[in-house]
Amino acid sequence: MSLEGALLGLISSKGPITGYDLSKTFRTSMAHYWHARHGQIYPTLDKLKRRGLVTCRKLIQRERPNKKLYSITDKGRAELVRFLRAPKRPLQMKNEGLLRTRFSAHLPLDEALAHITEERERYDLLLESYREIERIEHGSGRDYRNPDDLYAFLTLQRGIMFLEESLRWCGWAQSEIERYGRQNRGRSARRSGEGGKG
Repeated sequence: MSLEGALLGLISSKGPITGYDLSKTFRTSMAHYWHARHGQIYPTLDKLKRRGLVTCRKLIQRERPNKKLYSITDKGRAELVRFLRAPKRPLQMKNEGLLRTRFSAHLPLDEALAHITEERERYDLLLESYREIERIEHGSGRDYRNPDDLYAFLTLQRGIMFLEESLRWCGWAQSEIERYGRQNRGRSARRSGEGGKG
């Protein structure tokens, strides 16, 4: 139901809207808290349409492909409110980067450091894209045009804060790995010195 709820919410906020623009929104301004593959979106839109929660009209265009525009129905708005009021599932987190970090003891230190550097670069790129969204969609800061603008800004700021904290963590993790490497080299040198005393 979560993808259905997300689509109903987006169509309600931004509709009439194409499936392509819905997919683009997931990849950009929602990427820090929800994702949906292109191949998931269209079957779910068809399902919502069959249930009478959205309507679809074809926009005929000259010299460009025709577009399907989705709009929410009254029944769809009622379903969106029901979704928003439903109990939340327990919070579960998945982060492949952290999973790999957890088992980096199986790699040489330089590879573990390179892994954190790569994570840092990924966070940097994503943060840059979110700040661009902030400039384009919320250039006036906290001067909200409507309630939807307010809540879009809140979730975007959560993504920005999360990435800023992730970047701080990367810097800290790199320094800890480097510190461990220095300590380990010192221990190895002492052990080899002690072994040569006999």
